[in-house]
Amino acid sequence: MSQRHRAREALVQALYQWHYNPQDPRHLEMEFLDEGYLADAERGYFQELLRKAVARMEEIDGHIGPAIMPRRMNELTGVEQAILRVAVAELLERYDVPYRVVINEAVELAKGFGTDQGYRFVNAVLDRIAHEVRPDAATHGQQ
Repeated sequence: MSQRHRAREALVQALYQWHYNPQDPRHLEMEFLDEGYLADAERGYFQELLRKAVARMEEIDGHIGPAIMPRRMNELTGVEQAILRVAVAELLERYDVPYRVVINEAVELAKGFGTDQGYRFVNAVLDRIAHEVRPDAATHGQQ
């Protein structure tokens, strides 16, 4: 497993925790650094995306909400929400990471952390969002 994937796993855990206990992201960073969650992870990637995700949470959620069917919004688990937030932050902030990689990583995270069929839901929602936030890449078949 790559260091970046491990950073994404830690991001899901951190944003899940932050959702239920909002705090300064620097304190959350330190907690994850101190407790060894990032031993095999790309620390800089974790730190950058955590800070940006928290700072842009309203915008991120503004992309997620419309991409989810209204009846499904009530069924969204905290883990699925954290996975979607990580992926949307990555789509918005890291244009060096192909959108297909972002989606594939989120699907793998959903398979590992989410419900049995949650990965299909994550895939469909992120596909809609990717076409919105990266229209050139999505419509031109770029990775």
